[in-house]
Amino acid sequence: MIFGPVAGVLARRIGARIPAIIACVVMIGVGIGFALATPHYSWQLFGVLNGLFGIGFGLFFAAASILMVDALPEEQRGIGSGMLGVTIGIGSAVGAAIMAAFQSANPINAEVSAMGRGATQPIPQVFADQGYVLTFWVMSGLALVSLIMRHGRRPSTAGIVH
Repeated sequence: MIFGPVAGVLARRIGARIPAIIACVVMIGVGIGFALATPHYSWQLFGVLNGLFGIGFGLFFAAASILMVDALPEEQRGIGSGMLGVTIGIGSAVGAAIMAAFQSANPINAEVSAMGRGATQPIPQVFADQGYVLTFWVMSGLALVSLIMRHGRRPSTAGIVH
């Protein structure tokens, strides 16, 4: 709620590309932080990481919309907004699928022994930390790849005339 308008102000002054890059760097750092912090279970650390993620999230969504509007001609901006929403939705769905795959591959196993016999049985839908850690590493890596990709377009200026 706070950093969406901050991104708008920054976009008017320096362009939306820099807030978008800052947002990606913050979210990559938070993903790595979650991957490293998951086994330690400190609610204070998770609170700080979630707060930082909120900063990156607010900066990104404001900057992404501004960049999209600036990159398209006026008559295509409605279609572009729809495509931005669909792209974000697809990214969320793919991320959720990746997370579900890692979690399903890392269930908690219960060891039961009775009358001298033992058995190990996975508990359905209860996941070990390793699934979350792998998810944070993969998502951070994918975000880093998207940050360093060169696509050949000139950078957007968010309407700033130089």
